[in-house]
Amino acid sequence: MITKIGSPAPYFEYLDGIKGKNLYDLKQKYHIIIYKAEEDSLEQYEEEFERANVKLIDYVQITTKDFAGQFGLDEDKDFFILIDQYGTVQYVSDKVPSFDEIMHLISFAEDEGCCAL
Repeated sequence: MITKIGSPAPYFEYLDGIKGKNLYDLKQKYHIIIYKAEEDSLEQYEEEFERANVKLIDYVQITTKDFAGQFGLDEDKDFFILIDQYGTVQYVSDKVPSFDEIMHLISFAEDEGCCAL
């Protein structure tokens, strides 16, 4: 089953340094960005994301099998997933947006939510 925008994010586990963590460690604290990019331009903004309570997770850190496939995405290509602090999928794309676009998406999710359209 494909996870759709507005639905709860599927459970996942990831590596944070040498520690294993999961979705429940992040909910209620952070917006979550999971991405895979051939040219990683997001890593340079990691401090800005942290100040905005956004957890940036590169797909190589995800240890859950076929996580990208649960969103209908190809794990061999670029993709971007935004999950809000409540665990709701807000945005899914096969392209990684710019830093400014991401911050706009997060602001929209906080103010309106994915279902306001």
